[in-house]
Amino acid sequence: MRRLENKRTIVTEAGAGIGPAIALRMAKEGARLLLADVDEESVDQVAAEIEGDSLVQRTSSEQKRSRRWCGASSRSGAAST
Repeated sequence: MRRLENKRTIVTEAGAGIGPAIALRMAKEGARLLLADVDEESVDQVAAEIEGDSLVQRTSSEQKRSRRWCGASSRSGAAST
């Protein structure tokens, strides 16, 4: 069994810097991902590389933090949670 099997994770700044590498590694370990970034195009590219479940959420550090991720849109291969 992979280390993150049946775990859900949120990767912020998933479209740039170290974010894509973190997201890809967590996916390889079996995690279901919510990928967040201000640049939706770059995070969509990361989501396209991930096999399995992932959600993409455009977000900004200026937005109020919330425990609810309303408006997350499914990307290829995503399953509803």
